[in-house]
Amino acid sequence: MVIFIGAQGSGKTTLYRERFEPTHLHISKDLLPRSADKRRRQRQLIHEALEARRSIVVDNTHASLEDRAELIA
Repeated sequence: MVIFIGAQGSGKTTLYRERFEPTHLHISKDLLPRSADKRRRQRQLIHEALEARRSIVVDNTHASLEDRAELIA
């Protein structure tokens, strides 16, 4: 798992497309529907990808220390 954290417009998605798209699944709260519980849905997508032994990039804008700790755990 690669974790991208940074301000909007800082190039996280571009970096994903240029370096990781062929080999990693992109999981970003920005890509989830507005009506979704984004935190819960992101957690579910990460769990499913790791269970399937897929490489992933998690792309979060302004992730808090708590958010990062959850991803790392």
